[in-house]
Amino acid sequence: MAVAKKEVVSESEELLKKQLQDLQEQIALMMKVQNSQKPQKEIIDGDRDVFVVSLVRGFLNLSTEGDGKGYIYKFEHFGEEIAIRYSDLKLVVKSNRKMINKGRFYIYDEEFIEQQRLKQAFDKILSKDEMEALYSKPKKEFTKIFSKMIPSQQGMFIALLIDTMRDGNEVDANIVQVVSEEIGKNIYDMVKESKLYAKLKGE
Repeated sequence: MAVAKKEVVSESEELLKKQLQDLQEQIALMMKVQNSQKPQKEIIDGDRDVFVVSLVRGFLNLSTEGDGKGYIYKFEHFGEEIAIRYSDLKLVVKSNRKMINKGRFYIYDEEFIEQQRLKQAFDKILSKDEMEALYSKPKKEFTKIFSKMIPSQQGMFIALLIDTMRDGNEVDANIVQVVSEEIGKNIYDMVKESKLYAKLKGE
């Protein structure tokens, strides 16, 4: 009887060892599959499009190699949106870092911004929607936001404001007053000059 019991125990141990070995092999296979799939994300990212918006009122060129070299993405006006391939945009960012810091364009892709470590730079600039929303802000809130804008975006907002008023669109007088006081110039006078300049150009 004692011998039979020993044989049963041995069979149980062997079965457990076999199950453990099978489990280890399955885990190793899963890890191998998982590791082989990691580069795939880069391939997908490299192929997908990321939307970029111009934040300047005129022409804006973004090149993949800088200094007008490589492939050039051309924007013609403020708010124009272009889909740029992920891999190209990485090159654009690398070659045009100063333009990002000056708020010349905006990337509408939080994942890209996070992966390329651009969050700190984009936290300082306003998007197209945020800039357009300034027109409808109460005076106190507008003053607070405008005073904290980086100088280059302040200048761009002023240029857009003048264009908006020159084209006959109504703008809150409080906003015009705040901007005039901030820059030490009369916006209404600047609008008149802009109209005169446009007339001379035949626009």
